[in-house]
Amino acid sequence: SELPPTITLLHLARVHLREARELGPRLLERPRWNMCDLVSCGLKREDLRSDLKAEAFEREMAACAYRKHIRVAISCLRSILGLSRTASDSVPAELNLITRCLLVETLLRETKESREISESIQQGLSIARQRDSFAPLKFMLLELQVLTDVRDGKVPFRQIKKQLERCIEMTLKNGSVDPKHVVWYYRFQLLLSHIAYERVKDFPIALSAIRNVLDVARSRNDKELWIAVKTREIRLAMDRSQWILSGDLFKSILAIVELPTEPEANEGSLTWVKEELQLEKRVAIGQQLKVYIMLLLTLYYSITGVSKSAKWWLKNLQEAMDESEQMEIKIEGVYKVYLQSSDCLTRQRRLSMITPVKSGFCSAPIVDSPFTKLFEEVDLQGARAPSELTNSTSTQYISISTMPRDFIRTFIYILGIAVYFDGHGKSPKALQYALEGVERIDRQLTLGLQLLNKEQKNVSTDFRLDEIMSLEFMQLSLDRLLDIKIEAILMMSQLAIIRSDFQGADQLLVNAIRLARGQGRWKSLSARISLIKGMLSHATVNMVPARKSLLAAIFISSSPKMVDCGQISLASDVSILAKASYVLARLSDEHYLDCDTELEAGRLLQLDRLTKELAAAVKDSLPNLDMSIQLVLALRCGEIVRAKQHLTVALNDANKTSNTHLKTILLGLLSSMFLNTRNDQAFKMLHSCFKLAIGFNSGKFNSQAGLFNLVGHANLGLWAGRKLLGEHFSF
Repeated sequence: SELPPTITLLHLARVHLREARELGPRLLERPRWNMCDLVSCGLKREDLRSDLKAEAFEREMAACAYRKHIRVAISCLRSILGLSRTASDSVPAELNLITRCLLVETLLRETKESREISESIQQGLSIARQRDSFAPLKFMLLELQVLTDVRDGKVPFRQIKKQLERCIEMTLKNGSVDPKHVVWYYRFQLLLSHIAYERVKDFPIALSAIRNVLDVARSRNDKELWIAVKTREIRLAMDRSQWILSGDLFKSILAIVELPTEPEANEGSLTWVKEELQLEKRVAIGQQLKVYIMLLLTLYYSITGVSKSAKWWLKNLQEAMDESEQMEIKIEGVYKVYLQSSDCLTRQRRLSMITPVKSGFCSAPIVDSPFTKLFEEVDLQGARAPSELTNSTSTQYISISTMPRDFIRTFIYILGIAVYFDGHGKSPKALQYALEGVERIDRQLTLGLQLLNKEQKNVSTDFRLDEIMSLEFMQLSLDRLLDIKIEAILMMSQLAIIRSDFQGADQLLVNAIRLARGQGRWKSLSARISLIKGMLSHATVNMVPARKSLLAAIFISSSPKMVDCGQISLASDVSILAKASYVLARLSDEHYLDCDTELEAGRLLQLDRLTKELAAAVKDSLPNLDMSIQLVLALRCGEIVRAKQHLTVALNDANKTSNTHLKTILLGLLSSMFLNTRNDQAFKMLHSCFKLAIGFNSGKFNSQAGLFNLVGHANLGLWAGRKLLGEHFSF
């Protein structure tokens, strides 16, 4: 017997949507003629297409095919709805609602048909309210309505918040969460948190919604969901630079999750006791969630300056990634969290990491990342398979779209730069991570993400698209790859300054400026680039450009524009470093002591004001900032005893964070202070300073006439050498 026309049309729509999705990776490949702006190293010539005309024709045909598949899919879905209005045998209401959900999702993602979207949602809601069994589809339409308003951009957040609050109320029964609709309660709360934080930066509302989810998950014993949402809370705390709160939240997760344990607690590392959720045993979580927690831990330790713990977790993160890459995952980046997961369901989820399982009823298209803007894409997805649209609660789950493994591996490179951010030695690890990371990013920017390009032979039987493979998601992933590349280039420029490769640092900085301005990132990166430019000018003794660049960094980082960009914590850090660098630049200026004019007297007052602002920031600053502030305070305090105390604190922070460059500077300053009181200690410190300075050798001058660069760091090496020579002739 023949299939009903509605089923045939729905199948055709799904086929064409899948065909369009499979064209996405090809459309995102960068044309050969447009690669010169991004490719810097490591790309083999055979990887690039030689026939430009053939390539242009192929891309044009792929774009036409993509649009054709989308148009045909939309026409099929519209035809089903047309049959429901004209045929004598009406289309079943459930099929009508499923079709409307898929049509609205496709229109929302691929077109700007806001009027048709609104009409289809309203008609679908009127049908869904007729029977209680249609509640999941009703909630899905309500969610699509919220996402439509978010995409519109003209609807105020207050109205969107009221819509979500009404949706949340529909999931309640007698003041508590209805077990039949608990998945939708979670989804609406987390969607509210995401929109509140990412759109209007309303941190209290975002945090309140997250904690509502945590409370319900704890009362229902949804352990794995509690852990996953807890990572969201950690991410918000880290974005707000609330490091004490972040540490406490990490302790609550580490107490119940099966993760590697540090062999010995390092100074500043987290210690915990098993107290959360009163569990008798630790919760087994999937490899994707485990990798994300380890990534956050590595980032946390790196920022807070616990160098040993950061290196230990980075090593375990790389090992966990090696294990993860050996697993076969059906949809790359999708992680299922089962609710009320018994041991049986936990084992089922573990097997699903290796054996493909039936996809669930996916959610609306991804609007943006609820977890973070930098390295992860997360969206709550569907609750159950289409064959289980009843109110059964036995197989409810939430799918979390995480970062693809190929993308995580790329981010680990920039994380390695931050963890090993030290330019000392012949071949610093940070520089190796940077070079390999930029090479990998160039390949991905030109050839696409490897795991996203894989053909999926096992065709899913779900009714809706796999969000992770959408063209919008892949474009967002490539945009974030470019962000990571700019970050790596800026850090490489800083390493080049430390290693006295000033020409290389200037070239890298010019490259970063070109990418930032050409790709629309200048607004958020201008303060940091100005700071690095000031440091480079200071290192090359170009004091006037140095002061101008540092003043620009101070001004930009203190402006409301940085708040609008969502760079609050970054702007604060850049402001502190720019102020400290400006004071040091003024102190090193040979005209600084000439205070005969009123202008110089005003500059002295300006330095006093900046010094007081830096002193006030010591209490809340992290070790990476604290040691820079302590250095400025030591040079400005005017008392030898207090100066020694400031330098000692800075030296302890430098040892803790493995900052060899600052350690070299501090040893040189301490040797000068101990010169007339403890000559033996002063000589040892000065000798150590010189030996460390030699280690900052970029190797740029070794090949000239067979000479070896005995200076290393240009300024420190020459200064320490002159001091040692003076000490030698004084004996």
